[in-house]
Order: sequence, then C-alpha cells, then structure tokens
Amino acid sequence: MGKEEGSLPFQPRADDPLLGRLVDEATDDTVNVEVTTVDSFMEKHSVPGIMILKTDTEGNELDVLAGARKSLGAGLIQSVLVETSPWPRNRRHVALRDLLDFLTPLGFDLHGLYDPGFRSDGSMSFCNALFVRRGGAKG
Repeated sequence: MGKEEGSLPFQPRADDPLLGRLVDEATDDTVNVEVTTVDSFMEKHSVPGIMILKTDTEGNELDVLAGARKSLGAGLIQSVLVETSPWPRNRRHVALRDLLDFLTPLGFDLHGLYDPGFRSDGSMSFCNALFVRRGGAKG
C-alpha cells in the first residue's frame, strides 16, 4: 500500500527477503513491486469500512495513510494502529508528531502507545500508536 498506485522499488531485508521496505530509488538490491492505495482497494473490492487499519511499513506509514485519506476523512476507517517513533530522524519509523499532524485534522485522537521497543541506553526506540476516530463512526 502507498500514496498512489504504480510500481515502486522494494528493498528486501538481507535476513528475510519477504520483509523489507519501499525505497525512493531502484538499486541492484531492489525489486519492483506493484503498489495500490487503501482507498483504491476499498473501492475495487467494495469494502464498506475498516474497524482497525494496522500499518507497519518501515517508514512508509504516512504514504499508506495518504493513500487512505478519502476513507479516513469519510469516516470509513474507525481506528489506525501504526508503528512510530518518538525520534524525528528514525528512518524505519514515522515520527509520532508527523502522525498527529496528519491524523488529528481527519478526526482522529491518539488513544495510547503500545508494545514499546527500547534502545540499549533504555530510551524508547519505537512503539505502536493507536488513533481512534473522534465521536465514533460516520455515515
């Protein structure tokens, strides 16, 4: 899933080629994959709504959410669980502030932070953030 439909380079992880992340530019160690959007998928498959949208896309969470903007704004998605980081320069996780800036105007509030991962110095490296639609379902 991404912000628009098309083909993008995917960089598999060396330790598990089924895992990896979308990257901006193709290299010798990337493969092209077809990408769709949440909005397109919901429309194509007549999905009436989503109770919880979970994304763990190694730093591409905002692109996935941008591709769901229509459904998020229309109240078709009730909650979003997304991997995030308190640190703005963590390339594998979107900064929590960026998620708040994107989801709050669309009617979502931060409900809680779960499943934290910690660095060797004891500081939190990442966690899952749960955003819930303000005021319940629309429509």
